[in-house]
Amino acid sequence: MPGLNYFFHANVYLVIFYLFYVALLKNETYFKLNRLYLLCAVAVSFVIPYLRLEWIGIQAVRGAINMDIMVVLSADSAAEPGILNWQDGVVAVYFGGALVAAVLLVFKLWRMKYVLAHPVKGVAFSFFNHKLIDTQLPGYTVINKHEEAHIKQLHSLDIILFELAGVFAWFNPVIYLYKSSIKEVHEYLADEEAVKYEGNKKQYALLLLSTAMGIMPAIGNSFIKQSLTKKRIFMLQKERSGKRSLFKYTLFVPLLAAVVLFSSATVKREGTSPSFSTTDTPPSFPGGYDKFREYLRSSTKYPVQASKHKVEGKVNVGFAVDETGKITQVKVVKGPGYGLNEEALRLIANSPRWNPGLINGEPVRVAFSINVNFVLKP
Repeated sequence: MPGLNYFFHANVYLVIFYLFYVALLKNETYFKLNRLYLLCAVAVSFVIPYLRLEWIGIQAVRGAINMDIMVVLSADSAAEPGILNWQDGVVAVYFGGALVAAVLLVFKLWRMKYVLAHPVKGVAFSFFNHKLIDTQLPGYTVINKHEEAHIKQLHSLDIILFELAGVFAWFNPVIYLYKSSIKEVHEYLADEEAVKYEGNKKQYALLLLSTAMGIMPAIGNSFIKQSLTKKRIFMLQKERSGKRSLFKYTLFVPLLAAVVLFSSATVKREGTSPSFSTTDTPPSFPGGYDKFREYLRSSTKYPVQASKHKVEGKVNVGFAVDETGKITQVKVVKGPGYGLNEEALRLIANSPRWNPGLINGEPVRVAFSINVNFVLKP
């Protein structure tokens, strides 16, 4: 299960990519590219936190010793089940909000089904292959062309994907701006097709003004939406973006690369970090690894969340032992979550000083990797 760190980074990237969209792309008339950008921005925001380019930074451990420590905890060494730390509280609030958001999404879908089954006067919208248009509306054939464009271009699929993203990022105001922006782009794309059919931009603009009323379902593609009318008319009359504007879209590539590098790199390179294969004496815990295991067993408090859900598993922790034996640059490379990642991180970060690694008798900074295997003893 993804931890708090994952969701924090995913939402930071959502903000970064949306700011890029607003600053450079929102007012361009390359609507298909804008649609593609918004879809990619949301998708990569949730994917990037999973990426780990281990060749970046001094945490690379090629040739290093990989320790596998078994930590078996009895019930009395687990955290008190009645006591919740701040992380448990944040997790509870987050998943509570996600549950509410999921229920609201189900309600929106039910509402859509109800409206499709009980049409009322003055409606004009589509949802996937379903289309509902009042035949008495002025410009019925043009409106029909508009809604057909929504259906053929699978705009409803975008909306569902953004709604699902909103369930996981319900607390982030930017996700609601994404939802609004993707619907704007959908309307611009459908308007292009409708104008081709109508053949006259001014006539189509007048049609938009005459139908700018009524209330449509929250997740459908609606022709009648007053809040978007002014923007749609503006985009109809706006001069088409020139080819030079395409350069702005290419800037997404270095932005994406920078974000991936930022997500993957845990520390800035500070000199070189020899591997164990080049050290005369590798770092060691005072008293040996049996003492280190003893330290882990005596200091570990099994997370409430993991204990409650009976979660066990291995957490891979990377860190460095500097020239003084101090533990630095601690990170969780991989783990099962449920608080186990954070507990392993805390244990290593708070470890007593080690004996530093040596080369020709001189202490050096050395990378290290440890697997801590948490097991709940019945």
